[in-house]
Amino acid sequence: MLSNSAVPIQTRVRRDLLKINQLITLVMLISIPALSADIYVVVGGTGTGTQIDPFGSIQMAVDVAQPFDNILIGPGTYNQTVTIHQKADLTIIGAGIANTLIRPVSTNGVLVQLSTAIVITDLAVENLTASGRGVVVKGADLTLTRISTFNTSHEGILVVEFMGAFANISLNECQIDASQFSAGFVAQTGVASVTANQTTFNGNGTGACGPCNAQYGRGMVIFTANMLDITDCEFDNNLDTGMKIAASSPIIFNMSGSSASDNLSNGLGIEGDVTTLISNSEFSRNGPVPRDPPVTGRNGIEFFINFVGDGLVANCVFVSNTTNGIFIGSGSVDVYDSTFDDNHTALSYNSTISTSTILSQIHRNIMQMESGHLDMPTGIRLNGGGISATLGNQECSDANTFINIRDMSSVICFNGAMLNLGKNIYIDSPNPIRHCEPNPPPSCGCETIYDIAGMGNGVDLNDLNMVLPNWTLAPTLIPDSNSNGILDMTELTLIITCIATQI
Repeated sequence: MLSNSAVPIQTRVRRDLLKINQLITLVMLISIPALSADIYVVVGGTGTGTQIDPFGSIQMAVDVAQPFDNILIGPGTYNQTVTIHQKADLTIIGAGIANTLIRPVSTNGVLVQLSTAIVITDLAVENLTASGRGVVVKGADLTLTRISTFNTSHEGILVVEFMGAFANISLNECQIDASQFSAGFVAQTGVASVTANQTTFNGNGTGACGPCNAQYGRGMVIFTANMLDITDCEFDNNLDTGMKIAASSPIIFNMSGSSASDNLSNGLGIEGDVTTLISNSEFSRNGPVPRDPPVTGRNGIEFFINFVGDGLVANCVFVSNTTNGIFIGSGSVDVYDSTFDDNHTALSYNSTISTSTILSQIHRNIMQMESGHLDMPTGIRLNGGGISATLGNQECSDANTFINIRDMSSVICFNGAMLNLGKNIYIDSPNPIRHCEPNPPPSCGCETIYDIAGMGNGVDLNDLNMVLPNWTLAPTLIPDSNSNGILDMTELTLIITCIATQI
């Protein structure tokens, strides 16, 4: 046999090129995705799943499906239970949530377990069976788009680990509404991620509470989720809490562009180790029973006494919540650039447990009450020795604004807490600070309070001149649009920033 050095160079080159071509061909074969097939299902079908001879059973289509296949379900009602077990890269497409309805005859409407990259779109699930659920995810990876669950006896969606496999779920433009005896959505143990975008969790708790479980009437309940992302969602009109996080392990939670309103308990409640960022969201009219704060269960947001994470609430709106806009029972929570309008109390801090510590920075917020309110509102209430709060600072740009907080109460009421009081603006709020107990006045920078309240006649230019002697030199900064010498609320909103920059 000739040695390699004895083989002519042309032969060696041809041999090497052949090997390279074979390698390229192999790589191309590996990289080409498997061909997908469309499998058809229609009500009453008796065929083999082709377009002209469709299945009548969704389950038969799932059983024969291969990776990257599409199952196309026609309009109609399917009295079937669908189980997707150990499948991958499968897409199920209905004819729209108003057209394709799965109404199962057993506990689970759609069960997805030990499967990856499963996508279900454009259909609805109604499950009226005892303990009936809409969609159950067990140790699987599922994306739902334009899916509706409603009238389920128990959870609209239940997510949990299975046989050591973690679960992941993503919701897009879904409606998880009107569960009867449980919550709309529940993430139990072993959930790696929950993502919801443009999804509603509304009106849950429709059934008379006979067989109800502990999550009855809540829009969403999260026990585990390493990552929890909520964007542009609604948690409204639930019989209990709009959204409840009771973390059994650390959670990173981001909420933006969402609302939690008209729930009979909290709009949002958070327990456990949850790193929290809530931004550009609204919490309105939560909690139906007036109570004197601090109290749990009737708030826009409640950070419970066992909350141990860090939180930031920024650029949010809190309107007409029965008790508190935000209740903080523990942890480190900062509140920036938010508006509190007509809540009984805007912010309430309550450290009733000796080991509970609350740290908070409160800057650039607007807290106001409607004129003529008959309640006894307070801007901020701090109760307990474990609280350290900073309200504004020496930079005027960080001032908070309090408007029309009066009626026998005060802007700030505190008991045993450490209050670091910076520069803030008080408009028609005649009692800037008081104690909830008869202690001496604080020595925490009260000289920085700028009380520009009038004598019951609203804020006029004379009041402003008392604080800002040079104000008349620039009257155009405060347009008195109706020339009556009195600044109404619309006009006042235009001057708050101007005042802060000139104090």
